[in-house]
Amino acid sequence: MPFDQRVVETRGDIDDVFQENKQNILQKTAVSNMIGVLEQLNKISLFAAEIFTDILETTETNNKRIKTVRSRLQNIEQRVEPTEKMLLVNAPSYFYDNPYTGKEWQRKDPLRGLLFRRDRAHKSVNRRREVGLPAPDLSEMDGISSVPCIKKYSDSNFFMNEWLEAEKKKMEEEKAKRREKKKKRKKRKRQGADKITSIERWVYDPITGKKVKKKATEIAVKKYELTDSNAAANLDFESADRGVSKVAAMANRKEEAKIIKKQQKAAKKETI
Repeated sequence: MPFDQRVVETRGDIDDVFQENKQNILQKTAVSNMIGVLEQLNKISLFAAEIFTDILETTETNNKRIKTVRSRLQNIEQRVEPTEKMLLVNAPSYFYDNPYTGKEWQRKDPLRGLLFRRDRAHKSVNRRREVGLPAPDLSEMDGISSVPCIKKYSDSNFFMNEWLEAEKKKMEEEKAKRREKKKKRKKRKRQGADKITSIERWVYDPITGKKVKKKATEIAVKKYELTDSNAAANLDFESADRGVSKVAAMANRKEEAKIIKKQQKAAKKETI
């Protein structure tokens, strides 16, 4: 529902004009209507003055902001050249460490909040408050209630409390989501990955000598479950055995070739 800021009421009969006398009723009705029209015109003139006053205040505020922005831009323009010189002379860490090294950064201007404050209320809001009826005095019944009875009738902190409850609920939901993500990460770490993807890289082709991109390949991960500590020595690590068997075979062939050469040399000496 929109908030009516300026309301011009309709004309009505003025009781003071008639004063319980029905004589000259037509003349009195005309006077009552004329007074009602004058009241409407008076309200319209007051509202017009209020509107133009608001426009003037808004214009002055915007003018001050424009002047402030202009002075800030001039200040920035003057600092460009010295900052460029500093960039050439100093290390990058100078700009985010100096002159606040070891100190916590704090705002100099106070944070502004409370958009709806009593001392900054608009004139239309004050007019509604003046017309409205005051809250009843229920202080005599506070003794039979755990909270002041006026809060059950009209709580001025209702919207603030609702906002706090909504923020509290939002924080609890965020914490629950973070806990759930943490559990999933731990579960994935315990289970491990089924496949590992290698890294794409640039290599040189041994035939053409050109630089080519080696595509990523997926390597299957074999999982082993140790049910008994004595059975650990009986595991068959196929992937590891294959690599070791090739190296061991090459070493064995070299050793066998050395032994054969020694035997041949010994046989030659014996024949001589």
